[in-house]
Amino acid sequence: MIKTAVIPSLWMTFLVIWIAFGIEQMDFGLLFPAYSLLFAGYVWIAASPGKKHTSFFLALAVFLRLLLLFAFPNLSDDVYRFIWDGRLIAAGYNPFGYLPRDLVEQPPPDFLPDRELFELLNSPDYFTVYPPLAQGVFAFAAYIFPEDIYWSAFLMKVPLIALDIGNVWLIMGLLKWLDRPVSSVLWYALNPLILLEISGNLHFEGVMLFFFLLSWLALLQGRQLPAMVAFGLSVASKLLTLLFVPAMFRRFPEGARIRTLFFLSIITGLLFLPFFNLTFLSNLGQSLDLYFRSFEFNASLYYLLRSVGSVMSGYNRIGVIGPG
Repeated sequence: MIKTAVIPSLWMTFLVIWIAFGIEQMDFGLLFPAYSLLFAGYVWIAASPGKKHTSFFLALAVFLRLLLLFAFPNLSDDVYRFIWDGRLIAAGYNPFGYLPRDLVEQPPPDFLPDRELFELLNSPDYFTVYPPLAQGVFAFAAYIFPEDIYWSAFLMKVPLIALDIGNVWLIMGLLKWLDRPVSSVLWYALNPLILLEISGNLHFEGVMLFFFLLSWLALLQGRQLPAMVAFGLSVASKLLTLLFVPAMFRRFPEGARIRTLFFLSIITGLLFLPFFNLTFLSNLGQSLDLYFRSFEFNASLYYLLRSVGSVMSGYNRIGVIGPG
């Protein structure tokens, strides 16, 4: 019956609008129940989609992404660093070479820092960690909207949402290639975490995933060169992809692995080349080290391990627990 598709769709649409447009980052009392109800609707749909309704729910997935194009990323403050980096590039500065605080306290003669934007940064004392493909999107938004934060974020979302819709299409292609039910794509297409964090909160995992999936699809089809080009673009979107290099290389004949690794290095190096200078590796390395050793990811597990480590050693062992 049609209501089996319409009711959960209206449920999800209402909750997505409420969370993306009506709840701030610190409103945990509202965010937790809203997110929980949204996940309940999502599981209801994805666990028993009924093949005749799959196209309807895919249309819903596209609609929700387009709706989120207009929502400012209120649940994440990373967007301000994106805009900061983009404005640096637009002004002719390498974002990997300058700390935001240094630029504010001792600005170059030809650079006027936005102090209000600086106050919104969550990492003013860290060098940027965002790879070149992401930086290109930041810069494009800054060129078009050099002073408007909302429209800069809006413009950044356009390629993210387009490629995330592409992710749905690529997953469907992979499911067909692996002879799996195409309706399984709904587990990704309607996932609230995917919807709100990529389309809503402007995180570049969606771009990374697009090229990563494209790479795997090309690899399954035996097209090794396109697979490596797509993989390099994925790395240039988010460095996380590098974790999957060993798994991908198992798909190559032993005699081709070194050659393929060399080719992937060349592609990735060329993508990073516009930002490369003598301080690039040092500054990026410092930020990545801080990223893994100071930021508290996977908090539920991390807090448990931190408590155990504190009992055993008497201090916070994040320098060990973080990379682990």
